Amino acid sequence: MITIIGNTVSPYVRKILVILTIKGIPFEIDPIVPFHGNDEFSKLSPLRRIPIMIDGDIVLSDSSIIAQYLEEIYPQPSILPATAGARGRARWLEEYADTRMGDVFVWRGFGAVVVAPAIFGRPRDLDAFSRLLETEVVEIMVYLESAAPAEGYLAGPFGLADISVAVMFKGLAYARWTPDAARWPKTCAWLARVEAHPAMRLTGSWSDALAKTAPADQRAKAREIGLRVTEKTHFAARPKVGPMTAIANVAIADGGLDDPQVAAMLNHHVEMNNKISPPGSCHVFDNNRLKAPDMSFWSAWDGEVLMGVGALKSISSDHGEIKSMHTAKTARRRGVGGALLEKIVATARARGMRRLSLETGSQDYFAPARALYARHGFVECGPFADYKLDPNSMFMTREI
Repeated sequence: MITIIGNTVSPYVRKILVILTIKGIPFEIDPIVPFHGNDEFSKLSPLRRIPIMIDGDIVLSDSSIIAQYLEEIYPQPSILPATAGARGRARWLEEYADTRMGDVFVWRGFGAVVVAPAIFGRPRDLDAFSRLLETEVVEIMVYLESAAPAEGYLAGPFGLADISVAVMFKGLAYARWTPDAARWPKTCAWLARVEAHPAMRLTGSWSDALAKTAPADQRAKAREIGLRVTEKTHFAARPKVGPMTAIANVAIADGGLDDPQVAAMLNHHVEMNNKISPPGSCHVFDNNRLKAPDMSFWSAWDGEVLMGVGALKSISSDHGEIKSMHTAKTARRRGVGGALLEKIVATARARGMRRLSLETGSQDYFAPARALYARHGFVECGPFADYKLDPNSMFMTREI
């Protein structure tokens, strides 16, 4: 019998459970949250992500690969359309759902508002969530509205494309957002058709049941709602992030400029900025400047490991400048920069500031930083304070 390791709340796990249900394949499940996986779980899934599928000697740990495996081993009924073009479209939409929608809907939406507070005790930043809904969620919904059919399904008959995209919506529903049918009528009508499918309804009920249950009690709840539960579990009581987890277990501390790890990171930050920006165009602050009275400084930690730094300069009583934002290479794409930025914004707002601005490089090296600021509502502007117009600089600002 096939074994699935992973929680029914996960859209990636639910995708596989829908496919198993459609194809009538018996399975048993160890319904753990990936953050509560033990050391054996890490061996099965080196990235500490779910689902994991075990079929005899075969162990797979990616939902797209598992879906392909199940389609090849159990071809009927098929989850893919008949023609090559339609199959290509279905696989593209699965990829779009797994990556772009997963990043926005799962990690930075549901993950930040529901999972991070519940599992890691991080505060909810509802302002950041609102900005996400107003920007990147809208971008995704505009694309889906252009792709949704007036009738029927995304790539012919009901199948992989519909399942992969539709399962991404439940997490945001748990975060108390659902799409507006007046704004996106085709997408909402399509989603209602998909969720009406018996396999979607059944797996949706499994997701709802475990979403209301604490991780330590989810195994018993899964058994209670009729799932066949494995004899052995990979559950561990203490949560742990994986190497590619986009929800960081970040503790943000005030100060830290005298810590050797912080000093080393800031020295590297200064060195890289001086290397990339030409003389006269580099505005980086060193450790001593960050100790000035007009500065506030924060360091982000995962236990004893430094993950990132950031600072706030007071320009006036109502205007602040973001400085010295840097994330360790090993901690990137884990939400560290966003967590630091949210801390800076919250502090500036609490001090009565009405606007935050920043200067960053225009070179490709600084593109990830510019993208981070844009995701958090910053827009390009002209020079501010003592800065001058410079082709090597980009200036950004936002009201807070």
